[in-house]
Amino acid sequence: MTKSGLEKTFEYILLSEGIGYEKEYRFYEKRKWRFDFAFPEKKVGVEIQGGLYINGRHTRGKYLEEEYEKLNYAALLGWRIIFATSNSINDGTILNFVKEILYGKDNQSH
Repeated sequence: MTKSGLEKTFEYILLSEGIGYEKEYRFYEKRKWRFDFAFPEKKVGVEIQGGLYINGRHTRGKYLEEEYEKLNYAALLGWRIIFATSNSINDGTILNFVKEILYGKDNQSH
């Protein structure tokens, strides 16, 4: 699977922060569902949502139906999902969410 520019950017940010992750993490074997990025020890998945402003795949009905089914199963299995957009990756919002989940609100350094 090829990486989007957003995935490459997010991966670079995680690496530069020294934050360990798993890429394309398969959380449900029966359906081969994956998260773009995962922190399995905390059961946190990150989904990169590209193409929001260009009528991309993430804004179309069929994709959304399939995505909602996947995310509902993830919730049943105890996963928390963070959605990342180009703006939230570029302005650091997603990085702050990840740090808070992994290290706690008062301990964002590692």
